[in-house]
Amino acid sequence: MLPTFWTIIGEGTDLGMALSLLTSFFRERLQTSHFQKGCPLATVTLEMAATSDPVQHASRASYHAWLTRLEHLLMASGCPPSRAPARALFALSAIEGALLLCQAERSTRSLEQVVEELRILFEGGTKAP
Repeated sequence: MLPTFWTIIGEGTDLGMALSLLTSFFRERLQTSHFQKGCPLATVTLEMAATSDPVQHASRASYHAWLTRLEHLLMASGCPPSRAPARALFALSAIEGALLLCQAERSTRSLEQVVEELRILFEGGTKAP
């Protein structure tokens, strides 16, 4: 559904680079749209997934693909495989929430702060159980 985002997260050779690319992509998207455009997958999911099975299935598949990619990046950074799914879910949820707050605040500050905290948590604690 969002090939540009997939390309960006797929290009990240490591977690830090993926987070940086993601932040740059969404910062530009938010700013150039005057904060009207955040994550299109989230928008479609929020508006349509509850009432449309095809949209719900496509949304679930897209989010699953993003989570899987994040899990792989986390494990490549030293995260134990048993913790990677929960940490990927945490990261994606935090980023999606930050994007919503960016639109509400008309500022990219929330995204930048969330990504910085994720970087600190994951780079400093990827080896924790």
